[in-house]
Amino acid sequence: MPVYERELGEHPWTATLFYWIGFSYMALAKDSQGDYADKAKRKLEKALEIQTKLLGNHLDTARSHVRLGDVLKIQCKFKLALEELEKGLEIRENVLGPHHELAKTAREEKRKLQRLYEESRPRTQTPRKDNTMHSGVLLTNFKGFE
Repeated sequence: MPVYERELGEHPWTATLFYWIGFSYMALAKDSQGDYADKAKRKLEKALEIQTKLLGNHLDTARSHVRLGDVLKIQCKFKLALEELEKGLEIRENVLGPHHELAKTAREEKRKLQRLYEESRPRTQTPRKDNTMHSGVLLTNFKGFE
């Protein structure tokens, strides 16, 4: 990797290597403890930095957004993961069209991730009109017993 960085600098090939190193760390993060997810995140962010600068809305850039979302999902950072996946989806739809298989796959992943994000958010009890709290249990208003 240092040779690519020294000889090529910010080049699409360098970004591709950062992507694949990040992808490899991500695979390790799924199966073991350690800081593999953080390493994956750093490499994918570096790939995205170069790809965004040099390629803009390109399929490689979209792929890196999607993978960064996968790493953030592993880290249970669902909102950030969703944001990255949405960026990747938008690029895929713009480049390939909304009916392409990669766009459809990203939309399905977005639905799943949205569900995970919603399930991970803290649930709060909401006051009802009769001033009782609703938590999924039938509540009785005892105002007549004052």
